[in-house]
Amino acid sequence: MGEVRTVLDQNEHTLRHLILGAYLERHHSWDSAFQSVTIKNLTHLDLVDTRISHIVLARIAHAHNLQSLTLHGTFEEPASASVVFGSDHVIEGKHTFLPHLEAFRFVLVGHDDDHALYHSVTQFLRQRKRLRRLDLGSCPWEMVLSLLPHLSGLRVLGVNIKNLNQAAVSALADAVPEQLLALNISTTISDKSMVFNRYYSLPKTLLILLHSTNSQVP
Repeated sequence: MGEVRTVLDQNEHTLRHLILGAYLERHHSWDSAFQSVTIKNLTHLDLVDTRISHIVLARIAHAHNLQSLTLHGTFEEPASASVVFGSDHVIEGKHTFLPHLEAFRFVLVGHDDDHALYHSVTQFLRQRKRLRRLDLGSCPWEMVLSLLPHLSGLRVLGVNIKNLNQAAVSALADAVPEQLLALNISTTISDKSMVFNRYYSLPKTLLILLHSTNSQVP
């Protein structure tokens, strides 16, 4: 972990893309590494299968140049994370928190019932016309659905709809922007009679990937 901080410090003027991963079941901390001045210069950051402390998230909040952000893992302090995401404001059409964000992947482990956190995140994403790629992992489907009409620039979307039926598909088709190019749907329960091409509002060039977490789903 200490060597990561050294590498970051020595590449302050050139490093723009950073990917860090660790095993969730093992104790680790990126707190020292994220004290590096290099963090504020990043344009792309992926934290994968890792613990995310309040210190790390606070440093990310000051990385104003970020265009792409992946947070995959678990928050050590989910309540504090809710506050950080809820701190975003839109002033004269510009977001105060990560104003240049174009891609956001938010896949949490162990926070499925933390509706306050997901609510803060969806509020943080509203009215982001620059956003092109979005995956909110296990975020409640209803929250994602209410968010989609505010994301007119979206091109790639990943959603988790636990009970995938005709009503859910119809609602999704009405909500996604016409320019959407790829849609990845994860589900646990799926309606056998579901037919996607029944819905005229889905873009004709849309690529749909359907992934089931239940091997018995047809």
